Parts: sequence; C-alpha cells; structure tokens
Amino acid sequence: MPNFTLSEILTIALVILVVFGPHRLPEMAQKAGQLVRKSRSMITDLRKEFEGEWQEVSEPLKGLNQEVRGIKEEMGASLSSLTDDVTKAKKELEEQLAASKKELEKQIEETNKQIEDLAAEPEPPQISEAPQEESDESPEPDESAGNESPETDR
Repeated sequence: MPNFTLSEILTIALVILVVFGPHRLPEMAQKAGQLVRKSRSMITDLRKEFEGEWQEVSEPLKGLNQEVRGIKEEMGASLSSLTDDVTKAKKELEEQLAASKKELEKQIEETNKQIEDLAAEPEPPQISEAPQEESDESPEPDESAGNESPETDR
C-alpha cells in the first residue's frame, strides 16, 4: 500500500470536498467504503481459490517428493550394498591371485631346481651309431661232444 503523508491526505480530502461539495461527501465516502470492502472480499476469495489450487497441485508433488526420497534412500542402500559386495569380491580375487602366484612361484622354483639337478649330473655315455654285438658268456654247445657222427656207429 502506498505511503501517504498527513499533508498529502489532507490535500486530497480538500480537493474532493471542493469538487463534489459538502452534500455529496457522505454518499461518496459510503460508496468508497463499499468499494474497499468489495475489493478486500474479492482479494480474499481470490487468495483462497489460489491456495486451494496450490494445495491440489502441491499435494501430489509432496507425495512424489516423498517417493523420490524413498527411492533415493533405497538406491543409496543398494549402492552401499553393491559397493560392499564389490569390495568383498575384489578382496577374494586378490587373495586367490596371491595364492595362485605363490603356487606358480613354487612350481617355477621346483622346475628350476630340477633343471639345475639335471645340469649337475654327468653326461650319459654316448651311444655309437653302429650297435656292437655282445658275446654271450655261455659257451656254445660243441658239436662233437654230445653228438656222435653217423660214421662212427658203423
């Protein structure tokens, strides 16, 4: 509402008194009062109507807002759970990887030891290209000892 000083209000009242005269002044004041009451009533009705419309629009929005908050909390909990699961899986994989690494290192160490042992052994004798016949130590049966010739029997 505009701020009028006392001198401005008195000046306006004096101009109205001069223009309309003293006889019509009470009638004009009554009509001005009615106009002010009517405008206030209209403003109050308009405000109530806007507030009602606002309630109709804002209530579903409040419900949606609560749903969004619930979803956000669920997603946060799910994300936290998922993060924990991923961390746990990572830890298990790292442990498995470390165990596999130790096993491989052990196998490499054993293989290296076997290679060193083989390198330390003397070389086996070389086999010649032509195989040599070995003689039997048992004597061959003598033909004359056990068998009589057919000529002597006669």
